[in-house]
Amino acid sequence: MKLIAFDKSKNVKYFGECQLQIDRLEKCLNLKLLDKDTEETMTAKYDRNYVCKNNLFCCMDKDSKKTFVLVFPTKGKCEQLINTVLRVTSLEPQTSDDVASNEEKMFKVDFYVPLIKAVRSGIDGHQKLKALILSFINSLEIDERLCYLNILANITLVPAAADPSTSTPKTNLSSSGIARSRKRFVKNVKQEEDETPLKNLKLSFPAETSSMNPSLSLFDQQPSPQNSSDEIAGFYFK
Repeated sequence: MKLIAFDKSKNVKYFGECQLQIDRLEKCLNLKLLDKDTEETMTAKYDRNYVCKNNLFCCMDKDSKKTFVLVFPTKGKCEQLINTVLRVTSLEPQTSDDVASNEEKMFKVDFYVPLIKAVRSGIDGHQKLKALILSFINSLEIDERLCYLNILANITLVPAAADPSTSTPKTNLSSSGIARSRKRFVKNVKQEEDETPLKNLKLSFPAETSSMNPSLSLFDQQPSPQNSSDEIAGFYFK
């Protein structure tokens, strides 16, 4: 499985394969980094903050604020691990709206946004990370997919039009910029709504797309080799 580990500044310090060991006695996860020149193991106690989002298992240290993401092949595998952590720590899953909202916000701010910025910075392996992000977005239901796509667009497209020497782009997950982007994206979706059920829509762009064109639909019924994840990501990650 893949491991993405961040430092305190939310910069990626490791992106590669890892081997997971669950230590029920010590109540921790041991992660052996397989792509390091010398053997190294990360340890995460069960008392950290954990969020499971589809196939992404996210962990944050409460004190240092360091984070990491385990990328599982399926959502089911990810849920098995989070359930193991909950059982060992004798915790019951909390399903209140407030808890769910806080977890969603934590995932967006502390994991999703740093992943996008890591791709933008051109880290080693950013092409694989790019494909991972788009695969995650396409795994979501349509409403949530639009939300995460708007965050992606707000980070990658809006700052591109600004002068970096005179301004510092800010990411606001509830900003009017996202609201405007959503209206534009929803408008484009509605143009195809009569022909394509929303639940079947997937992110795709024409292969020749190289710049922002508001007239282009951001969705297509059937992704194809001409509309691959790499080409979609290339639209955003300049």
